[in-house]
Amino acid sequence: MLNGGIYKGVRLYKKEVIDEFTSEQNGKPSRGLGFERGSSFMGRGDRHYDAFGHAGFTGTHVVMNKTNKTAVIFLTNKQNVGFKPNSTSYYSPYSCCGEICELVWNILEPKLRLRRWPTRSAPGCKQNKKSLGDVRDGF
Repeated sequence: MLNGGIYKGVRLYKKEVIDEFTSEQNGKPSRGLGFERGSSFMGRGDRHYDAFGHAGFTGTHVVMNKTNKTAVIFLTNKQNVGFKPNSTSYYSPYSCCGEICELVWNILEPKLRLRRWPTRSAPGCKQNKKSLGDVRDGF
């Protein structure tokens, strides 16, 4: 999907189909056809607005970033942890996935010579005291 629908020289999808799947649908900027757009689980700052992906019920996430042509697959099983105390809902891996996406984008930026995005928090992501750029330097 990030190569305009071509994989190893074979066209799997027309670019127009991918554009339709990943563009705003029904007046909802956060929704494509089968894909979420610019959600907090896709990273922080402005960069997640160029991403699309899908979050599954059990905590699986697939995030693709159009700008840097990369994908992050984040697999968890939030059901194994069980319900939140005194609740019938599960813990959400959204924030953790967003942090991992942000870390991946930050690691790849210098290698891909991409522009630097602002790192303000997206709704639903908690702000770290240490910037992810600092975390990257620890690797």
